[in-house]
Amino acid sequence: MPVVHPVLIGATPHATRRELFVPASVAARLGLASGEVQIGAGLLRQPARAVVVPDRPGQATPQVVMDPALLDELHVPHGTRLHLRFDPERRMLHLGPFVGILALRVRRGPLYGEHDPFFRALTRWGERLAIGAYMFAPRDVNWERRLVHGYTYSGLWPLGRWRRGVFPFPDVVYDRIQTRRTEWSAPYMRFRERLAKHVPAWFNETGFFDKWRMHQELSKSPALARLLPQTERYSSPAQLERFLRAGRAVFFKPIGGSLGLGIVCVRRTASGYSLAFQLKDRAVVQHVPSLARAAAKVDRAIRGRPYIIQQGLPLATWHGRPFDVRILMQRSQRGQWAMTKMYARIAAPGSFTANLSRGGQGARAGALLRRLFGARAG
Repeated sequence: MPVVHPVLIGATPHATRRELFVPASVAARLGLASGEVQIGAGLLRQPARAVVVPDRPGQATPQVVMDPALLDELHVPHGTRLHLRFDPERRMLHLGPFVGILALRVRRGPLYGEHDPFFRALTRWGERLAIGAYMFAPRDVNWERRLVHGYTYSGLWPLGRWRRGVFPFPDVVYDRIQTRRTEWSAPYMRFRERLAKHVPAWFNETGFFDKWRMHQELSKSPALARLLPQTERYSSPAQLERFLRAGRAVFFKPIGGSLGLGIVCVRRTASGYSLAFQLKDRAVVQHVPSLARAAAKVDRAIRGRPYIIQQGLPLATWHGRPFDVRILMQRSQRGQWAMTKMYARIAAPGSFTANLSRGGQGARAGALLRRLFGARAG
């Protein structure tokens, strides 16, 4: 199907009902002649009459204009740059694509909290590429009218602002829901199942990996399996005893957890056992004399929720504080993996998790590794 590079979509009072004007150069590339057509955006289809008109001299971007009521029925904002496709067999003109970025707004501060710069950039790039990119949340979908009340960022930060508009259902959903709690909630799962029936493509459909599933997937690789710490789904105190016989430290982690919350670390000490609990804003350490007491405290902390038990590793530290290194990989247009970001996170003093939300400190990974391991590192 021929694709015309960006055209400007707008309304004109000079069009009669259900009429749209297509510049001759655009019509020639599409193989479109004047006459009855169907015009679509997202899930919406409307009958229309295409009229091929002469190009306007000096116009950098061809402009396709139509009856204001028709544009409103398609839920396409006036002045949007989009691609135009034409299927001659069905006489179907399609505007788009529209990409809906699924995320939650926050009540205070920037509209999308710490993710605001990233989402601003996505909608701006959509504008540059003539893709109808907009932000939306589950409550923004109007199922009956097949429209979405979405948000796009207008202007340059910090002078720009988020603007609310009406859009057609997306051709593609980019799932960027920020929390596992929301993603795994029953209302969200019902919403996602319903929306997926109407959307041709869903990007990032796997969402968050839980810790047990991630371990299972990595274990399938012979090269990676030997590097993984011993990990099991936790089911009984007998596992704690067995893990502690193999090492001095054991970690309990909620399978669906994030931000370091809910983690419990058990260590053997000269006088018994210490248990460190990662709370919202600090780590709390308790000492018990026996393994039975340690197991009982772990079970009270877990409260029957799904957890993994994991072997503790001897970690490198920075001034006594553990750290981790995060590497972000993405596929290029040719399907090749490329590193797009690498950074380190150093745990807050007294903490055993390096999450920034728990007081951790970001650092340049290369510089940190060179200081610890010499010039050849990093």
